[in-house]
Amino acid sequence: MGVGTYHKGKLYIPVEVREALGLEDGDKLEIRLTSSRSFEAKLKRKTADEKLLEILEKPAKIGVPHLSRREIYEDTR
Repeated sequence: MGVGTYHKGKLYIPVEVREALGLEDGDKLEIRLTSSRSFEAKLKRKTADEKLLEILEKPAKIGVPHLSRREIYEDTR
């Protein structure tokens, strides 16, 4: 189906494999060695709770740009 590449501590998975699995950002692969030269990988998707926590920790930037406290109060004389 494709050949992955190991480079600088990362394993790159071929596009056709990622698409077939439907991998999304944040998905994890649980890897288990089956011998000294092979392994099995099991897809571990984020739970709904994990997705919600991620959204809450990194809210989308909408509306006006971020203003500092000083910028907010400097024109309120």
